[in-house]
Amino acid sequence: MRSAILALFLGISFSLNLSILDYDNPSATHILDAEVVDDLLIVVGMIGGIEFYDISNPESLNHLTSFNLSSGGGGGGGGGGAKPNCVSVSGDYAYITTKNGVAIIDISNPSNPQSLGYVSNTNNLILENLDTHDDLLAVAAHEDGVLLYDITNPSNPTYISTIEADNAWAVAIDDYHIYVADGSTLLDYFKLESFENEYALLASIELSNAIKDITIGDGYVYAAIGSDGVVAINIMADVTPQITDIYDTSAMANRLDIFDGNKIAVSDWDDVEVLSLDPEYGTLSLVGYKNTTRRTMAIATKENYIYSAEWASVQVFEFGEIDGPDIDLSAYELNYPYVENGSSESLFLDVVNNGSQTLYVSSNYTTNSEFNVVNPLTSLEPGESQTVEIEYFANSENSSGSYRIFSNDEDESEIICETNGNINGANIGDEAPDFNLQIVANGNGSFQLSDQIGSVVVIAFFAPNWPVCSPELSDMETSIWQEYNQDEVITIGIINTNSQNQINTFVEENSITFPILYDPGSSGGVQGGDTYDDYYMPNDGSPYPRDFIVDQEGIIQYANNEIDFEWMLYVIENLLGGDYVLGDVNSDGSIDILDIVLMVNIILSVLEPTDLQLQASDLNVDGVINILDIVQIVNIILS
Repeated sequence: MRSAILALFLGISFSLNLSILDYDNPSATHILDAEVVDDLLIVVGMIGGIEFYDISNPESLNHLTSFNLSSGGGGGGGGGGAKPNCVSVSGDYAYITTKNGVAIIDISNPSNPQSLGYVSNTNNLILENLDTHDDLLAVAAHEDGVLLYDITNPSNPTYISTIEADNAWAVAIDDYHIYVADGSTLLDYFKLESFENEYALLASIELSNAIKDITIGDGYVYAAIGSDGVVAINIMADVTPQITDIYDTSAMANRLDIFDGNKIAVSDWDDVEVLSLDPEYGTLSLVGYKNTTRRTMAIATKENYIYSAEWASVQVFEFGEIDGPDIDLSAYELNYPYVENGSSESLFLDVVNNGSQTLYVSSNYTTNSEFNVVNPLTSLEPGESQTVEIEYFANSENSSGSYRIFSNDEDESEIICETNGNINGANIGDEAPDFNLQIVANGNGSFQLSDQIGSVVVIAFFAPNWPVCSPELSDMETSIWQEYNQDEVITIGIINTNSQNQINTFVEENSITFPILYDPGSSGGVQGGDTYDDYYMPNDGSPYPRDFIVDQEGIIQYANNEIDFEWMLYVIENLLGGDYVLGDVNSDGSIDILDIVLMVNIILSVLEPTDLQLQASDLNVDGVINILDIVQIVNIILS
């Protein structure tokens, strides 16, 4: 059946065009930003320092130094220090937002950068993204708006003025405009010719989700809007800014960088995606993809080379036709629902060769005998994929291991998918552990899970000082809490601290309105408390995210330690029921290849769909029927 499914959308498939060239595991972790300037790559880590690389040979990462800011610098380990966040470079100077203000670094000798202190009067602000252009520095400062500075003297910026905003997350500058990400609103300010450094609001564009990043190129502004993907906005001189397309990336678009004129590299949480803009129609299409297996937080480019900043590592990819085989997996972790001892459960993994030559598999096996490969891999021709069934036989609690594939892929000769069964914690299909926790924001009193029988409950464990939590929680606010009847779908955040100042700051920064609960019993740091422990899930060393969906009967229906809003929305929609079932396009009571045929005909405008067919086809609930919905239904059919 898999080959038949692939044949259906072969005509709308694409070459993935990204090959791995180099990798580094620097001292910096909690990496949040990256920037390329000529032959220099700067990678900013909230903990462990700021990394400098020579990329005069763009294929390799030549590490120059790890630099710590003063006042604890580089995060100073743990929760102290400057906690660097975002970077922008002008000439020989780098400006970096930190918890202590905007840091100024002389990078004229990048092997020996020098700290020049901080921009005056920025130390008591919550700072986010920033941008430089000519002699102008703009800094997004959440509720304090966007701060503008004259950097004619780059070592001593002079304050000019402030652009008001409710919640400024990001900013981008060109010759005549300043674009501000104010929550989910893109503000376009135009420079007044008769007044130096004075700007007037030209346009305000409301987007579907909070804006994480903005970049400008060739008559377009591009905005990363988290789980809703990437927006292209036409800003040609003779038109009012117009949205021309929204591309729904596979996970959570966080940072953007433009290369080759009309290509946009996207850091998309668990992958790197490359989009291409059609200048005639203003539409975006996917032309490059690589699942990094790590949390891709930021992105930077040089020519056709892409530098992926991944929480605790850096990778180099080359965009272009792949010469040789190229292996990709649909997932790098399989978490099985609870299985009674003596019984079994199968999960499925798609393995695809996205290269130009045959992929030969020399060996593939599981490291734990409780997991069995039913149909081992042998070889895959270019463009061919195989769905591998891995069966879990439950004989004990808390089984874990991995599925390992060895092949002739030069840049990924060994690839690993983790396998976890009957974990000693929260399994899909288990009754959700009950809790009664104090509400510390957006409500009063306490919240008891067992009192919510009859409603769907979405649970997000998080820490306010954990960088990935900001974009995730802000997306939950807009994509779930604000979208559904709050009597039917309840969203809660469970936090590891009762510091009211820290809680209030996080809630205000991210415009969170759903209840936040305090989980006592925390040993400190970023780890959660007693309830967090009850909801244990295996992770890759990072304690967050940790998300769950509990159904109307109190049973866990979703458990994940990665961000997957599309699947969360699918689970919620199916729990709510209604006149249609997501995926059952022909309303025959089953989801199968016939539904895919109908979806392809809808996409190709061969069929004029009914309202129910449209609703059932929109599996990722983004308002658009496209190839991503087909991928989702294939995954459902293959369990």
